[in-house]
Amino acid sequence: MNKQTNRFCLKNFSLEKKSFAVCLALCMGLGFLGVHRFYNGDKREGFFFLFLSLSVIGFPAALLCAWLDMGLLIAGRFKQNKT
Repeated sequence: MNKQTNRFCLKNFSLEKKSFAVCLALCMGLGFLGVHRFYNGDKREGFFFLFLSLSVIGFPAALLCAWLDMGLLIAGRFKQNKT
């Protein structure tokens, strides 16, 4: 990945606080459980993902939302929590 692409993907992430690669890996592996939201500092949405994924009907919705978050991460539009 060249520097220009790397800067584009990391524009919403503060390198001192959170790692783009770690957040992306968490989203790809455990995104349906909301682990990437917890890592990002957004506990409310993390618990929403967690409880949604525990229900039979909500699991496909949680999986879809995780895929959408992964797309936002790759595009550089995923917002980092300010806390």
